[in-house]
Amino acid sequence: MGNFICLNKIIIAVLATLSFIACAPVEPKLELQFEKQTVGQIFTFADCCEAEYDSIYLIHPYDDGDAIRTLPCQMSRRLREKCSYTQNDAYTIVLFIDNGVVKAYSEIGCKYASFSFIELPVFSFEQKIFLDENRFVHLLKE
Repeated sequence: MGNFICLNKIIIAVLATLSFIACAPVEPKLELQFEKQTVGQIFTFADCCEAEYDSIYLIHPYDDGDAIRTLPCQMSRRLREKCSYTQNDAYTIVLFIDNGVVKAYSEIGCKYASFSFIELPVFSFEQKIFLDENRFVHLLKE
């Protein structure tokens, strides 16, 4: 009986881990990088991330769930569901895309960086950006 209980605990732990992983990995420390970023300094997401991607997709607070359902990238069902409910105006969800697949995501608090002036939902991972004195993120026009 003891072995059966132990096996059940292992199975539950494995399933819980797999369900978390199925959502998508989180790009660690991204919010902290934006928090520490100097106003007016030009940088890219590539400067702040641990992995390499080819593009960024922004999900703003209150974005319509239809935009997520029609996103032309492959992503897990769980992450798609998470991104469909963006009624919290305290953060923006950033999706990291590589070869048409969402590889990771991150939530960035609006007090550290507000993406509300960026109208393009998708842009290059290497796109130059900067923060103004009010912590609004702007794309650098080249």
